[in-house]
Amino acid sequence: MFPVCGCIVIFSDDGASIEIHNFGIFEELDRGKGYGQTMVQNIRHTFPNAFIWARTWTHSRGFWQTMKDRGYIDEIANSYDWPCFDMTCEACHPNMPSKFARILIPATNQLKEVVA
Repeated sequence: MFPVCGCIVIFSDDGASIEIHNFGIFEELDRGKGYGQTMVQNIRHTFPNAFIWARTWTHSRGFWQTMKDRGYIDEIANSYDWPCFDMTCEACHPNMPSKFARILIPATNQLKEVVA
């Protein structure tokens, strides 16, 4: 699926469990076209008996829930809200007052806003 999308497949020591990690569709224009589902289907097809799981950001939970509902993965590891690191992501950070990220300056212990 590269160069449109990619992920890392991490096997447990015994090979019975697989974590899908660092999953992504690289360009915004390619999202919603089925590339992600195809990638997950290919993993399930290649490892039909493995227990397949993933962690999810808040903004991608719907996608992973659909993959679970369709039987392509067995579990979403985090049942809690997990905002992504992109401070401009409105799905994960709906209460950000601006397009600025706040960082803590260790030497002064003060907060500073920087353009995200």
